[in-house]
Amino acid sequence: GNAVVFDSIHLNINNPASNGGQYLSSLSVGANAKYLTLNSNNSSEKAQKITFDYIYLTLPLSKKVATTFGLIQQYGSGYRIFEDTRSTNDIYKRFNGSGGLSRGFLSAGYKINKNLSVGGEFNYYFGNYSNSVIVSNQNLVNATFESNEATLRGVGFGASVVYNKKIKGLNFTSTVLYNLQSDISVEMTRSTALITYNIESDASSQVSEAVLSDFPKFDSTLPSKLTFGLGLSSTKWAIGADYTSISAGNQINLFQNNNSTNYVAGSRYTLGGHFTPKIDSYAKYYERITYRAGVRYEDTGLRANNKVINDFAVSFGFGFPLSGSILNVGMDVGSRGMTNANLIKENYFSVNIGLQLLDRWFRKTYID
Repeated sequence: GNAVVFDSIHLNINNPASNGGQYLSSLSVGANAKYLTLNSNNSSEKAQKITFDYIYLTLPLSKKVATTFGLIQQYGSGYRIFEDTRSTNDIYKRFNGSGGLSRGFLSAGYKINKNLSVGGEFNYYFGNYSNSVIVSNQNLVNATFESNEATLRGVGFGASVVYNKKIKGLNFTSTVLYNLQSDISVEMTRSTALITYNIESDASSQVSEAVLSDFPKFDSTLPSKLTFGLGLSSTKWAIGADYTSISAGNQINLFQNNNSTNYVAGSRYTLGGHFTPKIDSYAKYYERITYRAGVRYEDTGLRANNKVINDFAVSFGFGFPLSGSILNVGMDVGSRGMTNANLIKENYFSVNIGLQLLDRWFRKTYID
């Protein structure tokens, strides 16, 4: 989503300044189911994954100050790939990998006046990645097995400013966000052994003692990001657009030297909005539903075999008002990468489900 669309009860988790002026306390949780089709020049495979995406709590401390803290999954991956070149060099390889990077965060926002809000955010990154590869040579009795485990830790900071102005009955919003480059400390261990491996059944058995190797701790980095956003809204609708400039950082392959991939500066463009026909309608429930749609295009900064890896997606969704809560359902349809230059194109469809519980915790109640 973009960083410029929010209101007094809907926090924008991408923008810490949106804490300023939050009226209600809220607890938000969300999950995602993603269905993928992976296409290469000569094959196609399907995959799916279900993840718990986020949980966070927003607490207004006064009419002008609010804070939010929680957990968000930053990145996640999982793969199982077979490379069969026995017809040319008698080699068969199986690659497995899984893991992810999450962040715990604490953000706060202050509404300086009716037009201007500022905010800041502290992030603690943590996660684990693992992968393994089996290399089987048909001319040898045993195959080689290599397993890698990495633990990741780091911190990061961000800040934002939001400016609002009423213009002819409409609310004009502009925002600037900046996330500093974050150093991620990586501790890695590698294990290697000889195994027997049956390609047809994918069964293996270790035949030699594993050799363990500890690598010196090193740093990877998450890139800095600078975002500019503009939005326009009324009591029924809102629309916003963002542009984000992403630095190259120093993101590296954790497990092997791979000269075919590298990171350069990237960028992201988003456009989205929502419409609620009549928020206070009690006779017709569908008039209180919020209808959402958006589009995203991203140059990820990843270069593979000298090709640009882009990501394009269209999203749509609904916000269903319940008693003291909102059920949000969204869907994304998109593609990433390409099949040229021996690469893989990923077509995906994802379903996002989130629940926001609203209340007036810590707010004074006045009785006349």
